[in-house]
Amino acid sequence: MKGFEKILRGILKYRLTDKALMEKRFQVIKNNPSPTSLFITCMDSRILTSRFATLDVGDSFILRNAGNFIPPAESVSFDSMTTEPAALELACLSNVRHVFVCGHSDCKAINMLYKLKDECHDHNHCGGPLQMWIKKYGTPSVQKFSEFVKDNENHIGPVPFNGRFSQLNFQAYIDPENKFSIEDKLSQLNSLQQLHHVAGFPFVQDKLLKGQMRIHAMWFDVYSGDVYLFSRNNKRFIEITEKSYKELMQECYPAD
Repeated sequence: MKGFEKILRGILKYRLTDKALMEKRFQVIKNNPSPTSLFITCMDSRILTSRFATLDVGDSFILRNAGNFIPPAESVSFDSMTTEPAALELACLSNVRHVFVCGHSDCKAINMLYKLKDECHDHNHCGGPLQMWIKKYGTPSVQKFSEFVKDNENHIGPVPFNGRFSQLNFQAYIDPENKFSIEDKLSQLNSLQQLHHVAGFPFVQDKLLKGQMRIHAMWFDVYSGDVYLFSRNNKRFIEITEKSYKELMQECYPAD
């Protein structure tokens, strides 16, 4: 019961250290929480979005699944409904200004997707729930990845992304410094591909058309703790540092 004890002891520590401060925050926002962002992240236990983004009570919605996938709008029906589109709509109804799709290094779901890439091309629908989830919603990423990856190249790109909205029209160089594994390169590309899935829903499109929402691809390195944001101007993922902060902020206009 080692894991259970850790959780209970963690709650006891929370009661001593953070509970009083959180109660004050609960009183401030209890009748009118106004989250400004939605994070769509992987469910990996190493991804603590509220920690690395220093989020407070009421700041953000957080949606987690295996691989940070978003089902395309055209695949959604009553019989195939999943949590992700509903969470996106709730975020839009709550007037969030930013949606972040956050992938990460050594993602077990993406590692599996890479191993299953040939089955994705062959439309092989066999496997357990995890394999079916990964192949069904990871195939668009695999197809784009396979189209642009070259043998013996250190990086992938430029990869064109095209869509109805300006935020979806950009080129991407994936890991031009060749710092990460081939699976991690797929993870970064997948985070970008999911932006197009996010933007496929009418309630998101309405926000994008009115300039009321920005959609972003973020990426977390579980080994170094470094956080990256895709810069459309630089056509690559940029580490978020004191040096890059102002430039990345400027790209957020006009949603802020």
